[in-house]
Amino acid sequence: MKNLLRLLRYGLPYSIEWLPGVVLLAMVGVLDTFRTLLFQPIFDQVLRPDAPEGPILLGVPNSAWHFDLRALIPHFLHVHNAWDVVAYALIVSTVGKGLCDYLGTYLV
Repeated sequence: MKNLLRLLRYGLPYSIEWLPGVVLLAMVGVLDTFRTLLFQPIFDQVLRPDAPEGPILLGVPNSAWHFDLRALIPHFLHVHNAWDVVAYALIVSTVGKGLCDYLGTYLV
């Protein structure tokens, strides 16, 4: 335990650099999970030609654990098609994941 506290004391002056880096790398994990969750609307609404128009839900639809993907799209883009919404979410999450990964790795 003494060695761990001694090592943490050496890292304390650099906490301004590594703490945001750790947060950014945690954001990489969140965005990677978000991209995995996008498989559900891709198979349920984008690839099915008979899918009804409506909210694009992530998670369990009839529970408290769901989210409408269209809430992430800014209103000035006028994106209404399910394919466009999912493609926009994929592109934004990939670019965000790349930036967070680069900056987090640089800071750590």
